[in-house]
Amino acid sequence: MPDVDVIVVGAGLAGLRAADLLRARGLTTLVLEARDRVGGRTWTTELAGAPVELGAQWVGPGQPRILALLDELGLATHHVAHDGRKVVAAGGRVRTYSGTVPPLSPTALAGLQGALWAMDRLARTVDPAAPWDARRAAELDGRTLEQWKRRHIPPGSGRSVFDAAIRVVFGAEPGELSLLWAAHYVAGGGGMEALVEVQGGAQERRISAGTQALALALSARLGDAVRLSHPVERVVQDAGGVTVTGPWGQARAGRLVVALPPHLAGRIAFAPLLPVARDALTQRFPMGQTIKVQVRYERAFWRARGLSGEAVLADGPVSVVIDGSGAEGAAPGLSAFVVAEPGRQASRWTPETRRERVLDQLARCFGDEAREPLGYADLDWAAQEWSRGCPTGSAVPGALSRLGPALREACGRVHWAGTETARQWAGYMEGALESAERVAAEVGAAR
Repeated sequence: MPDVDVIVVGAGLAGLRAADLLRARGLTTLVLEARDRVGGRTWTTELAGAPVELGAQWVGPGQPRILALLDELGLATHHVAHDGRKVVAAGGRVRTYSGTVPPLSPTALAGLQGALWAMDRLARTVDPAAPWDARRAAELDGRTLEQWKRRHIPPGSGRSVFDAAIRVVFGAEPGELSLLWAAHYVAGGGGMEALVEVQGGAQERRISAGTQALALALSARLGDAVRLSHPVERVVQDAGGVTVTGPWGQARAGRLVVALPPHLAGRIAFAPLLPVARDALTQRFPMGQTIKVQVRYERAFWRARGLSGEAVLADGPVSVVIDGSGAEGAAPGLSAFVVAEPGRQASRWTPETRRERVLDQLARCFGDEAREPLGYADLDWAAQEWSRGCPTGSAVPGALSRLGPALREACGRVHWAGTETARQWAGYMEGALESAERVAAEVGAAR
């Protein structure tokens, strides 16, 4: 295998775009991917004759990099159907509503709305590019989002609805999340409403050809520089460059970009050893738990009932549902999420049990027709060897304020990319592309 200027580990969006930008700078690149496909946490498959997403699915306003790249590559998007009333299942009742905040008791409603505003205010005190520099960084990092929630939302259905939303955004329970990490995440995404809404939010549009089409197009542009089924097990740095090895052999480059989430990057053996802060960070950055569900139907029966296809379920196993149909209502379907602790429980169920319980939850929200799909598919991301979770890694309490700079600090000739390292939209495809731009500039300046 020939020597190159830069080796990139990981053919997700961050790795592929980094290689693309480095090549545009005149550098030779080699992309090594452990999977037998490109795309990382994007994965488009077919269900009942139409593309569905088992991974990342949406783009929205305030995400200029991905929207510009889609235009450059000629990939069209379409708006996600959102007309109609939404559903909330909480406190043993199923109700419908319009707007952002569901119809709860006056106390629960006031608490939930107040908490959303309070989180946005808190997020404005944190620079998402350097949350460890916030004035109250150590204090916020020493608390969990659960502790903050208990202070701001009274006991009852308001808390359970908040939990459902947080589970989908992070793949984690509020008690598992550093408050500083949560505030940084909300700040980088433009506020709580932007993170959870369809219209005007991060779920506003879909890539019509499938989300993985973006990775496939970048990979095609890179050609034979992308090598699949090439896991990297060891990295050795010396004065002249970097040597990477795996069961496929070895390759050498002047510099290395690791475009993996921290918990996977930490499984690579480095010589010499990485700095203590970087090693400690990778041990404190678990990946979220997500089982992504796609269900296809003959018709969008929920729309006939005046429903949008959106639902929040406070009592699981499903936490959130969004209309997953194609452009202009083609290929009617629903996208559902079994996440965080309910996801960990569901990962122990048989596929048949999981399907039955998910369809029961959809029927509870949208009617008995939900139990008769044309097709059903789900994917437990925690069971994927080269992902071990989704949608994002999150810093545990106490890590970000002390170890956060190690997210992006180069270690000699080794540089770090990936959506978790992003200064804006961490955890999203936009964040993956932002990290690619940063690391390409960083490597280019270091040569």
